[in-house]
Amino acid sequence: MPAGVLAAGAGIALSGLAPTYLLTFAAIVLSGIGVAAFHPEAARHANYASGAAKAQGMSLFALGGNAGFALGPVLTTAAVLAVGLSGTLLVALLPLTAATTLLVKRARLGAVRDRGRRAAEDAAEPQVDRWGPFARLTGVISLRSCVHFGLLSFVPVWFVTTLDTSEAAGNAALTAMLASGAAGTLIGGRVADRVGRRTILLACTALTAPVMAAFIAAPIVPAFLLIAVVGFTVVGTFSITVVLGQEYLPNRLGMASGVTLGAAIGVGGALAPALGALADAQGIEATMWVIAAVPLAALALALTLPADGRLRLAGQVPKTRSPASPSPGRM
Repeated sequence: MPAGVLAAGAGIALSGLAPTYLLTFAAIVLSGIGVAAFHPEAARHANYASGAAKAQGMSLFALGGNAGFALGPVLTTAAVLAVGLSGTLLVALLPLTAATTLLVKRARLGAVRDRGRRAAEDAAEPQVDRWGPFARLTGVISLRSCVHFGLLSFVPVWFVTTLDTSEAAGNAALTAMLASGAAGTLIGGRVADRVGRRTILLACTALTAPVMAAFIAAPIVPAFLLIAVVGFTVVGTFSITVVLGQEYLPNRLGMASGVTLGAAIGVGGALAPALGALADAQGIEATMWVIAAVPLAALALALTLPADGRLRLAGQVPKTRSPASPSPGRM
């Protein structure tokens, strides 16, 4: 985890110093590798540290990512305007601080991991990995990410070109969407622990398409409100799908975290250029209607997911947790 954060920061720092496009590209790749290296292990630790409130704990973990998405452009812009492109070195001070903190806290993080493993072994029956549901969940995440990246790309453009607003208003609409998504992450995680992860995932996915349709037809003021609702339903399920993936692959938490946080989201991001090509060929309105239709396919897949993420081995007797083993809720 410290090495991943350090590589992410180093890539961002070098991107402003690189003299050629190829070197800039290499610096960004280094940063991306660092981000990818950090998240699976970090999500696994978040799972162990959350005890019984898995979705709530993962929502707090995801909130940090949402905050980074929001603060990254602001801090980078301020640093570059202040000292030029070399200001990326200043931005790298934050990940350097985070990496140092993780390095200093390695022993404590290891203790959390060990307690989580012991609690899972002592308190639960043996469980099996469910590859079929996990594959379908990966499809749901990929489709949701396609919607997310499409909205990131086209919401400001929609406000400027279709609703005839300023660029500042378009960016404000995008900010409203992301801020609402952060709120959805926190609220969705807390509610999901009470009513079930699949229930919240289905409800949010089912709401996205009709709200998107209303957004496309709305004038300026209602459009601001509706895109905030879309952000709530789309971004708000990120932490829930990570927990579901971990429950479908209880013996491979790191892999489940890597796929749900990285690979599946990357597939959605890779589809964003196709939406751009569609916008060039058919116009932005047609593209927005395609984005609005994608959640219907995600909903069809989500309906096939089992309600109970964990499947126990038949005929197995639950282990008795020893008195010395910590309660999951105390981690």
